[in-house]
Amino acid sequence: MCRVSIVILNWNGWADTIECLESVYRLDYPEYDVIVVDNGSQDESVQKIREYCSGRIHVESPFFQYHGEEPPITIKEYARADIPTAEGNARPGRYLLLIKNEENYGFAEGNNIGIQCALHSCEADYVFLLNNDTVVDPSLLSELINGVKHHEKAGIAGPTLYYYDDPTRTQAAGGIINWWTGKTKERGRGEINGKYDEGEVDYIPGCAFLVKRDVLETVGLLDPVYFAYFEETDFCVRCSKKGFTSVYIPQGKVWHKIARSTGGEFSPHMAYYFVRNRYIFIKRHCEGFKRVTASLFYAGWVARKLTVYTLKGKSSVVTSVLQGVVDAVFGTSKKSLQNI
Repeated sequence: MCRVSIVILNWNGWADTIECLESVYRLDYPEYDVIVVDNGSQDESVQKIREYCSGRIHVESPFFQYHGEEPPITIKEYARADIPTAEGNARPGRYLLLIKNEENYGFAEGNNIGIQCALHSCEADYVFLLNNDTVVDPSLLSELINGVKHHEKAGIAGPTLYYYDDPTRTQAAGGIINWWTGKTKERGRGEINGKYDEGEVDYIPGCAFLVKRDVLETVGLLDPVYFAYFEETDFCVRCSKKGFTSVYIPQGKVWHKIARSTGGEFSPHMAYYFVRNRYIFIKRHCEGFKRVTASLFYAGWVARKLTVYTLKGKSSVVTSVLQGVVDAVFGTSKKSLQNI
C-alpha cells in the first residue's frame, strides 16, 4: 500500500491546527504520517500542539465529536537544521513529527521543508499538503489514492472543497486558467452541492493538494518566490509542461475556513500577495500574444480593485495593492513583504 505523508503548515493558528489534526487522525487510510511545520509562530502554538498530543485539550468541532478516549499522540520535535534523514524516523498511526522553523518562511518554503522531510525521513510515495484551517472527511485519502490510480498521467490530485461555515456550499472543484486573461478560477465556487465529474483540471487549490513522489523528484518543489498564493498554480503548470496532469476527485471532501493566516479574503496581506503573484505568474507562463492580453486584463483588474477599495475607505488595502504591483513589475526583494 502507498505511504502518504500529510504536511500541515502552522503559523500562529494552533486552534485551527488541532481541529485539523483531530480530523486527520480519524482518516480510514492505514498508511500515513503526519508532519506539522510550525513556521516561526510567535504565539503559544508549539506548546498547545504538545498539549493536544498529550490529550490535555478538548477539541471542539461541528464536524465530529471529541471523546478523548484515544491514546496520546507520540510527538517528536526537530528544528529545521536537525530534521532526520535516516530511514524510518516517522511511522503511521498516532504519531506526529513537529518541525520548528526559526522564522516565517511563507506558505511555499514552509511546505517545502515539510515535503523534504516527507521524502527523505518518511519515504513517502505521496505527499499531501493540507491547510491547517481545514477539516477532512474520514475517507479523504482513500478516495484520492483510489481516484488517482485511474488516471495514468496524473501527478497531482485534489478533492472537493467546501466552506467550513456553509458545509454544503462548494468552494472549489479544481481550478481552470484563462490564458488570454491570466485569470484563475475555482470551479463551482459558491454553488450549493455543485456537481463536477472526475477528471483533469488546470490546477488543484493548494489547501488540499496530493502529489506523487516522482513528480516532486522530476519537477522540484514549490517556488518560494511566491511566498503565498499562486505557488500551487505555478507548480501545476510546471508539472503539465513535464507531462503530468492535475486531477479532480469529487468523492474526496474537505471543509476550508478561507484565508485565516492572512486575515480573511482580500485583507491587506492577501491583497499584496495576490496582486504581486498574479503578475509574476503571467510573466512566467503566458506566452506570445496571450502575455499582452493577460497583462492588459491584469492592469484593468488592478484599477478596479483600487477604485473599489478607495471608495470603501480601505487605505491599507489600496496601499497593499499598489505595493504588490511595484514589487511584481520591478522584482523588489521579498524583504518588503514583512512591512505589509
